Amino acid sequence: MILSVVSAKGGVGKTTVAANLGVLLTKRGIKVLLVDADLASGDLTLQLGGKAGPRGLHTLLSSEKVSEEDVTKTVSSAFGVPLLPVIPSLRGYLKAKLDLFPTVLSTLEDQYDLVLMDTPPGINKNSIVPLTESDRVLLVTTPDPVAVSDVSTSRDVAVLLEKTVMGVVINRLRKSFLFGSKQLKPREVVNTLKLKGMGIIPEDKAVEESILAKKPVVLYKPRSPASKAFTSLARSVAEELG
Repeated sequence: MILSVVSAKGGVGKTTVAANLGVLLTKRGIKVLLVDADLASGDLTLQLGGKAGPRGLHTLLSSEKVSEEDVTKTVSSAFGVPLLPVIPSLRGYLKAKLDLFPTVLSTLEDQYDLVLMDTPPGINKNSIVPLTESDRVLLVTTPDPVAVSDVSTSRDVAVLLEKTVMGVVINRLRKSFLFGSKQLKPREVVNTLKLKGMGIIPEDKAVEESILAKKPVVLYKPRSPASKAFTSLARSVAEELG
């Protein structure tokens, strides 16, 4: 099973959702592989404390031929979760051949219960190729109108590609709606997108601290409001996956 975490809008916390889900689903006994599919920035790798090294997804996609041994050697580990990393490199990004991406995934898919991909933002070849290889899609948005509009485009692309859209995660919800606030209420987000609400993650300073610490918030501050919300989300995702 390949599940992609997707949003056309950057900055909505998609990578944070993927990182924390990977840790929590692994704790639930699911054999998870995290895949950093954002070749341009490698945010998932960086957020999980990844350091510059000789091998990453760029290396595989720059090869003439991808072997199972090469793919296996490229997988590292972050907080007990296997990770196919991206080592940010302009040269590597430009040399990467996206047509090799399906081969890399097919080599790994049978080794894990779940391949969890953090996909790049935007609607372009770099984001559509990973999405094309997915079985299911989990959308992420903040409750801001622009973000919700952008993620509706991601939903439409997923539907066009005949992918199962699991639902939407509403991230960085503020506790109160101040006068003049442009945030939508969770009910409005779900109704606008016509999707199942998979989880609501509150605005929480612990998340920002954990990103700076390069440690998922569910491990950094497991009792924080965001960590509790991520735990609930992981339970919902596990139930959906069966």
